[in-house]
Amino acid sequence: MRNMLELKEVCVEYGATRAVRSVTLNVSSTATVAVLGSNGAGKSSLLSSIAGQVSTRSGTCALDGDIITGCAADEIARKGVSLVPEGRNIFKTLTVEENLRVGAASRNDKSGVQSDLAEMYKRFPVLFKYRAYKADLLSGGEQQQLAIGRALMARPRVLLLDEPSLGLSPVMMDRVYQTISDLKELGMTIVLVEQFAERALEVADWAIIMKQGSIVAEHPASELKSKPEILESAYFSGEAN
Repeated sequence: MRNMLELKEVCVEYGATRAVRSVTLNVSSTATVAVLGSNGAGKSSLLSSIAGQVSTRSGTCALDGDIITGCAADEIARKGVSLVPEGRNIFKTLTVEENLRVGAASRNDKSGVQSDLAEMYKRFPVLFKYRAYKADLLSGGEQQQLAIGRALMARPRVLLLDEPSLGLSPVMMDRVYQTISDLKELGMTIVLVEQFAERALEVADWAIIMKQGSIVAEHPASELKSKPEILESAYFSGEAN
């Protein structure tokens, strides 16, 4: 199976702080990879560098063999990488439907966009219910569904999810993870950053553990479930993410 994402010795720095240190990672097509570790381990910075939201100090990232390092974030999105950021970052003054259409802004296929919009409403019935409402009227869980739906409107080849369960109730967390599981079944390539390791491992094929900006362990998700001592050791880091 070919690699959809290939990272080679990626480094990210914020001033004098090195948030990501020489990370090399291959993500196979259709695979779901969980990125685990404590707050400040560099997980969010890693996703942001893939999506072009932050610049890499060195190293390369390739999407299906095409180097995307140095490309602008909107160009990377057009090439097929969609990021659902931590905190969701929806446009709260726009309606739900307007937010979804923003996700398809780079597309020219009007009929396809309309078809995908109908698909989002089918996948997330609450978004259809509130499609004409301002997005800030949605609950946190509903906003997370909107953020995922907006990302999917770009028809990505890779979906990056940064802390999708953050601040959600158990019920909403279940709904979001059911969506992730459904996307996995459809063959979406997913990279998932998550504090709740157990939930991430339920849907992941592979897991990496980051600490202080570096990958310190890699395991099949099924194997990591049976080694809680490895997970426990991953959550001792206090650097800024």
